[in-house]
Amino acid sequence: HINVTLKYLADYYFDSQNGKSTHKWLGKYNLRIRNSIGDNDVALIDAKILESFRQSIKANLAPSTINCYFDIISAIYNYAIQNEIFNGSNPTKRIKKLKVDNKRERFLSKSEIIILLEYIQHNPTLFLFTKLGLSTGGRFQTILNIRKMDVDLENRIITLKDYKNESTYNGFISDDELFEALSNRMKNIGTNDYLIREDGVKDISKYISRKMSAVFYDLFNHQLDPTDKSYRKRKVVIHSLRHTFASHCAMKGMSVF
Repeated sequence: HINVTLKYLADYYFDSQNGKSTHKWLGKYNLRIRNSIGDNDVALIDAKILESFRQSIKANLAPSTINCYFDIISAIYNYAIQNEIFNGSNPTKRIKKLKVDNKRERFLSKSEIIILLEYIQHNPTLFLFTKLGLSTGGRFQTILNIRKMDVDLENRIITLKDYKNESTYNGFISDDELFEALSNRMKNIGTNDYLIREDGVKDISKYISRKMSAVFYDLFNHQLDPTDKSYRKRKVVIHSLRHTFASHCAMKGMSVF
């Protein structure tokens, strides 16, 4: 028996694919699967090993994302079996997928967006953070890591880093309020400096989280009952900015992709 690793089958699979979605899958594979079970002999990977892998990634990820990692492993096996590189069975078939709650998360209406922006307009950092979230749909860490050099004001493009999939993509400066907020911030910082910064604040992540939570509570969450089953669905959080961006794009007929 020659030891064939999952890494070997994965290289074979990804080398033969050439689509945008596969490129995303490759990013996910490299991020969490490769170094975790990539060196394992494919014939010896069983339900126990896969369950242990699932437990190792469970803490930080949504059920749908975890299921996606198993879809990737499954596709690698299926491709190898179809092309007679591997003559065993696909071990992911013995793993039950996690339940996914697909009920829609809370997003802000146009009038709520206006209320929110008016409420924080006197804090330039919170205002810029919120406008970037609503205009690009970037995740929390993506927005915190935008530097001055990532912004092309002339062409109204922002280069964004997707930390979840280890890739970059373009965001767009879609309105004049954001353009003005960016121009004002960029006048006073260096090329390598982050846009989201506040004098005297060491941990900007904690600062934004705390401040935005207080804003969301004052405007939207104070009347919610934390013991209610639907509390998490109805609560406005920082991720709601991303959801708002996606929902408003969808309502305008744009494809989710």
